[in-house]
Amino acid sequence: MKQEIKQTLMAIVGLLLSTTVFAHDFEVDGIYYNITDETAKTVEVTFKGSYYYSYSEYSGTVTIPSSVTYSGTTYSVTEIGDDAFSCCAGLTSVTIPNSLTSIGNRAFGDCTSLKDLRIEDGESTLSLGYNYCSSSYTGEGLFYDCPLETLYLGRNLSYNTGYDYGYSPFYKKNYTKISYNR
Repeated sequence: MKQEIKQTLMAIVGLLLSTTVFAHDFEVDGIYYNITDETAKTVEVTFKGSYYYSYSEYSGTVTIPSSVTYSGTTYSVTEIGDDAFSCCAGLTSVTIPNSLTSIGNRAFGDCTSLKDLRIEDGESTLSLGYNYCSSSYTGEGLFYDCPLETLYLGRNLSYNTGYDYGYSPFYKKNYTKISYNR
């Protein structure tokens, strides 16, 4: 009896070790999503792999939709999750829809080619997370690692500042064009 239990447990462990675990619930048009509230039908943008530093899951221009349909259900895209675009060195442009209410911590960490950011017009305030400095573990602005050149702000933003959170999300940026609708 003990031998059978041991063999069953070993088979289960082997199965678990061979199973690939992903950080996302589904993918549509090259963007990965987690369901955040099944009742409210909301999702967040996330990364593909089992860890955010799977690198280069997103590149070029990414336009996040305000809603997405998966398996016959339409979800509202309300968040960009923590680390969603981290380490995507080939990401050059992102458009954020007015349905988003928050962007998580380190969402754009090490996006060393992100030059164009568009936050679409909207009435609700967009809450921004922070980045961090790996050498001192102090906060940095959300877009610290991004060489942003053009920025469109279509609504109000909210973010924390201070030692743990960094300065403005756009601190020390050299823009060639900034436009806003506020």
